[in-house]
Order: sequence, then structure tokens, then C-alpha cells
Amino acid sequence: MGKKLKTDMKKLIRILTIIVAVITHFSCNKTPVNPPTGGAPLDTAYYSGTGNFEYTPLGNWSEKNMNVFYHIPENATTESPILFLFHGNARDAESARDQLINKANDLNVVLIAPEFSKDDFPTNDYHLGHLFNNGENPSASTLHPSEEWTYSIVEPLFDYWVTSIGSSQLVFDAFGHSAGGQFVHRMALFVPSMKYSRLCAAASGWYTFPDTAVSFPYGLGQTPVNSNDIVDVYSRDVSIVVGSLDTDPNSAGLRNTVEAVAQGGNRLERGQNFYNSAAASASAMNSFFNWSFYTVPNVAHNFQGNGLFAMELFYAP
Repeated sequence: MGKKLKTDMKKLIRILTIIVAVITHFSCNKTPVNPPTGGAPLDTAYYSGTGNFEYTPLGNWSEKNMNVFYHIPENATTESPILFLFHGNARDAESARDQLINKANDLNVVLIAPEFSKDDFPTNDYHLGHLFNNGENPSASTLHPSEEWTYSIVEPLFDYWVTSIGSSQLVFDAFGHSAGGQFVHRMALFVPSMKYSRLCAAASGWYTFPDTAVSFPYGLGQTPVNSNDIVDVYSRDVSIVVGSLDTDPNSAGLRNTVEAVAQGGNRLERGQNFYNSAAASASAMNSFFNWSFYTVPNVAHNFQGNGLFAMELFYAP
């Protein structure tokens, strides 16, 4: 066997080894995506079409009553995927749902949009997940147990919804925009075991970077996240999305503290820098990295534009 042929064979073996490793990782560590829509009709005894209901969260949040808006396409079945929508700081869950109804009908996706009102869920509880008494000034003594974080509302709500409509889904997807993007990307960082398939955090005004040397809420300092948690976080399917025109440094609601400005001059820069920081962190740890970054063409700070993109990303054939 010639020297060149031996070299080519070695390269081929290395490539095949990498392919097998990637396939093995996906089969062992990645939450399976929702199967193609088939199945039986959903149970419409309680919920059908477009509507809303009042939901009382469990545990720490049981004194709060949430409005939850939903849409069930006419042809939805037990195998239709379920997409959570997390609204922005305007707390307009109903509008968030309405803007994506047509696309949900096209793709046969069930929508559920919980409303985190400003009265019951101020910035510390929605944007920052209620990790601390005051997330802007965190300390070890004011860290809440994980069952008191706002993220603890999501899975029980999903379980309630699945049972109520007779869905066979075991996992959900989630799209969050602006303040909702903050909620979603922090949920990804702090609850890597949550039973989601795909997350999309869109147009966040600023981020919690995966850096333990930087204090929360701008980094992981003072939080309970460790290196094993981060490896799990990076293995999940997370997309960071920002409109290509979301570049206004004076945009309403864009945080301009020294720490936020250090992340970038506008939402597009901050999203890119957050993603790059996570990619660099994963590389330094030799960790598999399953995140993606997308710039949505000709979209500014717009829920519908980013939401339609996310739904195409998740569900379009």
C-alpha cells in the first residue's frame, strides 16, 4: 500500500470517527425534536380554537393568578408541537399570540403564551428569574432555592396544558422576544435539565454572559452554576436571534449601564458578543456546542418578524 493511500485512509478513519462521535452525542444527550405531525385529534372539551384561561402557578407562586393565552390550529393533533411564547416588557401576551396565529395554522403548531404582569412579576422576577431577592445586587445570602425561581412556573404549566388538551408531547419549544429573550436565555443557563426541545432567545437588550468572573446579572458570579452545568447548557439546542436592523443605540428600553454597554452598542452587537462568548467558553472547555446565532434580514426590534423566523427555523420542512 502506497504512502499516499495510507495517509488518505488515516484521514478517512479520523473523519468517520468524528461523525460517529457526533451521532453518538446527539443520540445520548440531545432532547429529541418533536416528531412529524400525525396522531389523533386533540381533546377540545375544555380548550379549542383561540382563547385564554386563568392559571394559578404551583409552589412559591401559588398566590399569583396568570392569564394564559393560547391558540390551537383546527387540524392540530396529539403530535402537534407546543410552542411557548414569552412576551416583551410590554407584557402583551395576547398580542404575542395573535401575531403568530397564521403561521401556527400553516405549520400546525399549538401556541401558549403566559402573561407575566408587571404587578406580579416585576423586572427582578421576569427578566432576572427571581434568582435573588434583588438580582441587581446579588449575594450568597439572598440567593433563592431553584424551586422559587420564576422558571419553575414553566414545566408545571406545560404539564397542565398537555393534560388539558390530550397532547402526547413530552417536550416543548420556546420563543422569547426582548424581555422574553432575557427570560429564555437565562432559563437556558440556569435550568439546563428543563424538558424543552428548542429555545430561541430573540432581541434581548442585554445578557447574562457565561463568565463566573462577572457578577450576576451580567455574568454567572454569585449564582450556583458550575462547569458541569455549563457543559449541559451548551449541549442543548439554543438559538440567539437578532434582527439585522436592531442597531439603534438609543432604542427605547435598551439598558445603558456601564456593564450593558460593555456588551455592545446595540442589540445586534450584544447578541453576537453573547453568542461568541458562549462559543469561546465551550471551546475552552472542549465542550460540544449546540447553539446557533442568526441575524434576521430586514427586521428591527419586532416581535412578529423574529417570531416568524423562529417558527420557520423550528418547524418548516
